[in-house]
Amino acid sequence: YQHGAHERVVGERLKAARKNGTAPSQPLLLPLTIELSPTERSAVDDDDVKAELAAHGIDVDGFHGGTALVRALPPGLDGRTAAAIVRDALSELATSGRTGALDDRVDAVCARLACHAAIRAGDVMAPVQVRALLEDLDGIDLGAHCPHGRPVVRSVDYAELATWFDRD
Repeated sequence: YQHGAHERVVGERLKAARKNGTAPSQPLLLPLTIELSPTERSAVDDDDVKAELAAHGIDVDGFHGGTALVRALPPGLDGRTAAAIVRDALSELATSGRTGALDDRVDAVCARLACHAAIRAGDVMAPVQVRALLEDLDGIDLGAHCPHGRPVVRSVDYAELATWFDRD
């Protein structure tokens, strides 16, 4: 559940930053060249798509043929997975196009970015990290589900908890 919980927190932060017009962007020391499908490459040339990506902290430009240059990413996203991050965002914007409601498009892109930024299931977390994640989760609305709709918290009644520790 730690991935879903962290994904929810990151997703809410990204949506809030996007809505406030304060989505941070971190320039990369060297631009990354990524390979794109024809649909993704076409989306890179669309001014509305580029503006939406920039609003999420992603700076990408078409380069040559089926490639693009990534110049900046939102802080906290791993530059090593930049190709997957940008391709996911482009895919979401290209497929929803102008027909999707803006709020739905923003939510979908935030969900994809949050998934890449979140810690992974099975990653070892220090107790201070666990506490910080739980406090962050308490500080957001509707924290019971990740952006994909999976639960991130679960209620356990006393009777069930007692059976885990051989208490009746």
